[in-house]
Amino acid sequence: MIHYGHKLKDLRIEKGFTQAEVAGTLGLTQHRVSDIESAENMTLDTFEKYLAVLGLRLIVESDSSGSECGNFLSEKSPAILLTLNY
Repeated sequence: MIHYGHKLKDLRIEKGFTQAEVAGTLGLTQHRVSDIESAENMTLDTFEKYLAVLGLRLIVESDSSGSECGNFLSEKSPAILLTLNY
């Protein structure tokens, strides 16, 4: 499970989408999109599908160097990067 519901809301607003528009594209209700945006956790699959609606893609990589886990939005290649430390 991942904990990025609040970030999805920020990205949606930044991209100019309403919850209803995201819901329609995902085949969900507006209420379910609201639940996702306020969720403490969600599946990676849900996160990836939501990002796709916003025109973003998900990149997941592992890092054994011990650096901090992070995410970013790249201007050149719109993507969210999740680094999994182990």
